Amino acid sequence: MMATDKKHVVIIGGGIIGLTTAYELSKHFKVTLVEKEKEVCLGASFQNGGVINVESITPVNSYLSFSGVLKSSLISLVSSTPSNTFLRPSALLQPNFFLWVKHFFLNTSQERILYHSKGMMEMGSAIKPLVEELFQDLRLKRAEHNLHYTPGLLLSKVSDPSLTVSNKKKMFDEIFPKNYSIGADLEQIKSSSGIHGVEEYNYGCIELNNITVNTRSLGLSLKRKLLERKVEFIEGEVSQVITNEDEVQGLKLKDGGLVAGDLYVVSAGYQSSRILKNIEISIPLMPIKAYSLHLPSSRAAKNWKYAVHIDSSVAGLFTPYREGVDKHELRVTGIRDMDGDDPTLRLERVKHLTEVAERFTGDNWRQEEVRVWCGIMPVSPDDFPVIGGTRRYSNLFLNVGHGFRGTAYSLPSARLLSQLLLSRLDIEQERTRFCFNPKFADPSRFGI
Repeated sequence: MMATDKKHVVIIGGGIIGLTTAYELSKHFKVTLVEKEKEVCLGASFQNGGVINVESITPVNSYLSFSGVLKSSLISLVSSTPSNTFLRPSALLQPNFFLWVKHFFLNTSQERILYHSKGMMEMGSAIKPLVEELFQDLRLKRAEHNLHYTPGLLLSKVSDPSLTVSNKKKMFDEIFPKNYSIGADLEQIKSSSGIHGVEEYNYGCIELNNITVNTRSLGLSLKRKLLERKVEFIEGEVSQVITNEDEVQGLKLKDGGLVAGDLYVVSAGYQSSRILKNIEISIPLMPIKAYSLHLPSSRAAKNWKYAVHIDSSVAGLFTPYREGVDKHELRVTGIRDMDGDDPTLRLERVKHLTEVAERFTGDNWRQEEVRVWCGIMPVSPDDFPVIGGTRRYSNLFLNVGHGFRGTAYSLPSARLLSQLLLSRLDIEQERTRFCFNPKFADPSRFGI
């Protein structure tokens, strides 16, 4: 065992980010994880899409128009027209909202978009080996966690498919050449895909290396294995971070309890902003609410070859769940609402997503069996997580801001944080190569 035996790391947050962080750090440190809920993965990790998009290279700044969101929100408010993203006044009251907007616009140039695309590609290349390593190390059963290599398919309707492909290639080919499909090739893909109602879609992109996984079941298995490895789990909500001038000294919980360690990691999703505000650290995270519908028995899941993202009145991500030989389920996720930290499940948004689900699954959709869920994701202004140490407190580290890619980015983020922490403490005698370049995730880019 390394000399880190005596170092005690306290992690705040028991979603998939906090759990994978605990998994990596428990190899070198004594670890305590603090989670406010009675069980892990009850927030954004509970019923998310479960697609590990290895080939994702398009940061939110490349496709989200803030003016477009304002316009579509106003139209939707007046006419009840469905929209992908809805901005509510409550979002303006969030801590650091205008700081987020400032950094969002600072990262909309082509130069910045390509910079972050490169970072996404580096992180993506680390995902597959780390997933395989985790499942082998913990001896997890793949089917029970919906771990499958399931290619992704993106479908859109565009005015000029050839021009769209040309523009995409011009923008992103230097980072990673994607498999775009139009014309006869796309028609063949659609006809063999098992998907209903996509005849009019004329632009596609296949992502051959994607993975699907059930985030919630993976999180529960991680907790069981971490308990076996003597990781301590404490149920409690952090009410105060206790500090001196340059160090965190402990955490005060709402029930009056105290948790102390040598090192601290904040991995509490969108709640991280509130926790850090207490110690005068402003982190620009936008809480964005997504919805999902889970159909526990689905012929569509059996027949579909792809995890499919379809642009419609609201975009839907259709993920097949095959967690047994005869068990076929389907999950549909979508909608990105800037609704502040309000966890309310809004029925009109459920209705919009349900209409999309029914359209593309034919008569296979049975609404009475569907499990409906919404969760809040912490999205950073440049769509890249914030990972590393803070300037102000020498023993405080961050692993937050993963947005819609929490499951995908969880293992590379945790590995990088572990490598950074060991490097900061000057413990490892031989420097190992970082799993991806830490400059992309450095908290200092937001002055932290």
